[in-house]
Amino acid sequence: MTAPDRSFELLSVELIGNRADTGVQGVYRAFRDAARTQFSEAGMRTGFTGPLADTVDTVDSRKTATTVGSALIMGLIVLLNVLVFRSVLAALLPLLAVAVIGSVAAGAVAAAAMLTGLKLDAGTPGLINVVLLGIGIDYLLFLLFRFREQLRARPEQSAREVAGQVAGRVGTAITSAALTIVAAFATLGLATFGQFRSMGPAIAVAVLVMLLGSLTLLPALLAATGRAMFWPSKAALRPEAREGRAARLGALVTRRPLMMLTASVALLAALAAGLIGIRMDYGQGGPAAQTPAAATAAEISRTLPAGVSDPTSVFVTSTDGGALTTGGLDGLSRALTQVKG
Repeated sequence: MTAPDRSFELLSVELIGNRADTGVQGVYRAFRDAARTQFSEAGMRTGFTGPLADTVDTVDSRKTATTVGSALIMGLIVLLNVLVFRSVLAALLPLLAVAVIGSVAAGAVAAAAMLTGLKLDAGTPGLINVVLLGIGIDYLLFLLFRFREQLRARPEQSAREVAGQVAGRVGTAITSAALTIVAAFATLGLATFGQFRSMGPAIAVAVLVMLLGSLTLLPALLAATGRAMFWPSKAALRPEAREGRAARLGALVTRRPLMMLTASVALLAALAAGLIGIRMDYGQGGPAAQTPAAATAAEISRTLPAGVSDPTSVFVTSTDGGALTTGGLDGLSRALTQVKG
C-alpha cells in the first residue's frame, strides 16, 4: 500500500512463530538490520512496526532496566541472608544449589514436553524461573533456620545427624507446600486457553523437581558443610541470650489476638483500597509504548487508515460447498465497514 502523497510505501513481511520467542525475535532483528542497511544504500529511510517489532523494541528498551532489576533483587536476597545468618557461605552456596535445581527442572520440563507432545508457550521458561526462585528460596530458608536451631540446641550432636533430623521434620512441611502448588498448577491443564493449558503442567513438573532437590540436594549440602555453612560467623551458632523480634511479635499476637486481628484486617483493607475504581485492560498506552515501532505506526496513521500496519484477518468459508468468488464477498465487505473500529 502506497501513501496518498507517495511519501512512503508499506511492505508486509510475516515471520512464523510466537513473538515472545527469543529465537523469533533474533530472526526479526537480523532481518530488520539487513533491510535497513540495504534500503539505506538505495537512499531510502525505513521504519518497522507491528506486534513483533513493538515487542522487540520494548524488550530492547527495557534490557538494561531488567538486568539491573534482576541484579538488585539477587543482591537484596544475598544481603538479607548475610544479615540473618551472618555468613557469606550460607547466603551464596544454597542459592547456587537452587539455581542448579532450577536448570535441571527446565530440562525435565523440556523432556516431558517432547515425550507428551505438549507445545510449550514461549513465555513458560520465564514463569518457571520466577516460581522456582521463589519456592526454592522458601524451602532453603526452612531448612537453614531449622538446621541452625538444632545446632544451637544440641552442640554435641554431629552435623550429619542434625541434617537428617532437619530433613525429616521440615521435609513434611516442604512436601505439603510443594504438592499444593503442583495440584494448583496441574488443574490449569484443563483450561481452554492454550497458554494456561501448557503452562500449568509445565510449572507443576518443575515444582516436583524442585521438591526432589529440596529433599535431597539441600539436606546433603547441609550435612557435607556442617557448621562451616555459617562461616565465618561464630555467633550464629551460639544460643541466643534473649528472644528475637519474631518471638516477641508471636507472643504479642497470642496475648492480644482480637486486637491483632482487627489491626491486620484494617491494614489489608487500606492496602486494597487502591483497587477501588481501577479498570483493567490490555491497553499499551503511556510512556512505555513510545518505541520506534509505535512511532512508525503513528507516522503511518497520519496518512493511511488505522490498522493498515497490523490488519485483522477475516477467514471466510462457503456454506454450500461451492467455490468462493470475489463478487460473493461484496456483501461481507459492506458489512465489515459497518463494524465499529
